[in-house]
Amino acid sequence: SDPEVIGEDEYHVGQLVVISVKKAAREEQRE
Repeated sequence: SDPEVIGEDEYHVGQLVVISVKKAAREEQRE
């Protein structure tokens, strides 16, 4: 398997995590 492809996958997963964390933080602030 190509390490570059794996790294790209991990990067995209990281972006999704960041987005969901930011969303969760916004929901918390609203309360």
